[in-house]
Amino acid sequence: MKVWILLLLLTLPFSVLACAARDTTEYSRKNALRPRVNPEYVPDELLVKFREGIADSRISDINESLNVRVIRIMPARRLYRIKVPKDKSLEEVRQTYSSLPEVETVGLNYKIQGHIGTP
Repeated sequence: MKVWILLLLLTLPFSVLACAARDTTEYSRKNALRPRVNPEYVPDELLVKFREGIADSRISDINESLNVRVIRIMPARRLYRIKVPKDKSLEEVRQTYSSLPEVETVGLNYKIQGHIGTP
């Protein structure tokens, strides 16, 4: 009986390590099909998500007051891709959006690259 327990205790760490190594490989293969975020972002764009129930006219008024241009609207998510003029600071515009009660979130437009295949 003691021999079996000793054998079990000696082999258990190796079997756990083998499983962990296999799981890491499988995880990286699963994630190979997911987009990877590049730390770079589009230098003059923001993604702004407005709160539920905010009228389109109010959203237009906010965007016009900040002198930004709407590039794309994703209505299902209430998400706006905004282009900030070159003469304005991206960070200042981002902070202004963040301070508005109508805005749920605002962030930089990070570049995303899709990778298909093995890592």
